[in-house]
Amino acid sequence: MRNSKKGFTIIEVVLVLAIGGLIFLMVFIALPALQRSQRDTQRKDDLARFMSATIEYQKHNSGKTPFDTNQFDTQKRVTTLVTHYIDNKCEGASTSDGRIVAFKNCGDQFTDPNGETYNFLYLGTTDPKVGWLKDISADSDYKLDEQITNLNTIYVTSGTKCGTQEGSIRKVAGLNHTAILMHLESGAIACQDNS
Repeated sequence: MRNSKKGFTIIEVVLVLAIGGLIFLMVFIALPALQRSQRDTQRKDDLARFMSATIEYQKHNSGKTPFDTNQFDTQKRVTTLVTHYIDNKCEGASTSDGRIVAFKNCGDQFTDPNGETYNFLYLGTTDPKVGWLKDISADSDYKLDEQITNLNTIYVTSGTKCGTQEGSIRKVAGLNHTAILMHLESGAIACQDNS
């Protein structure tokens, strides 16, 4: 009488382990890209929220944006914008170099997906009297790739709208127009405007 035990051969076991390893490897490679994409989507949503708050601010302030040629007044107005129109739980602002406004204790309401608070950097205006953006044209894009580098920073310009190329702006008549830009983890630059 023959002994007929049923079981897996070594080849079958190795094959199953190899397939399992390939599946694990594919998930391991794809997961960080998916998470990065989700964080970038959140950043774009936050940029849209900030622009919506800017438009709401304009409705209550005779069409003026919170962004001005006077950087200290701009800081106060951006603080008001975030604390009153986006997240009324923020405790205020701190400035580090006279241009950046960082908001503290905002919970998860208006913070970067990495958990850091957003900074706001006012790049300037197209006003020919005071703005370094004064040479920007309404007819061609002005690329801001070199200025827009930090992930958790929202960059603000006045007298502008988003250009046709990624990471660019164009001049618009009137300083009540504004473009806000943000560097994404993917390397792209997102832009929103109120034009």
